[in-house]
Amino acid sequence: MSVFAGRAIIAVVRHHDAATARVIAFAAADMLPAVEVTYTVPGASELIADLIRHDRAVTRETLVGAGTVCDAATARQAIAAGARFLVAPNFDAAVAVVAEDAGVPYVPGTFSPTEVLAAAQQGCSTVKLFPAATLGPDFLRAMIAVAPHVRFVPTGGIGAADAASWFDAGATAIGIGSSFAHALASGGVTGLAAEVAALVDLAPSIDSPTTGVLA
Repeated sequence: MSVFAGRAIIAVVRHHDAATARVIAFAAADMLPAVEVTYTVPGASELIADLIRHDRAVTRETLVGAGTVCDAATARQAIAAGARFLVAPNFDAAVAVVAEDAGVPYVPGTFSPTEVLAAAQQGCSTVKLFPAATLGPDFLRAMIAVAPHVRFVPTGGIGAADAASWFDAGATAIGIGSSFAHALASGGVTGLAAEVAALVDLAPSIDSPTTGVLA
């Protein structure tokens, strides 16, 4: 079982400016089912802790997680801050152990059949396909054919216009990030809200998270 229900949108918050990241994160949490704060954001732990107190996070309508969790120390920081799931661009055995011990789903990044199957053998039933735009929906179809027991979350270079093709290919969820920053830069808070709203119909409510490393 995946931490994400089918056809979920994960708002990936990645910005060098902490204040901008906060605006994006809270706008996403207002409407979308999952928000991933990456540890490239200054003060990521503090932002996660604040998001956990968002009304929709309290009721589990929005799951708050951490991204770019590449080592055990970062995993512990994210979990201490309240992260409900951990995402990374790679698989790290130490992170997997920390996640399993804490009962927090871990979604590692993969790019090849070898990486996908290796992560699955380590107990990860959901993996991030990254950078997804480089691979394309046909690659996802091929991977599902050889690894039907794995759930996939394509992330990287995907926008709202691409979502349908990825879901049609079998994605369980999709990570979308850069479009939020672009919408905020070009249209301010109003533009950001419109960008988030455009994704709502693609993102139904998600199930309660599973426990352990089986994400």
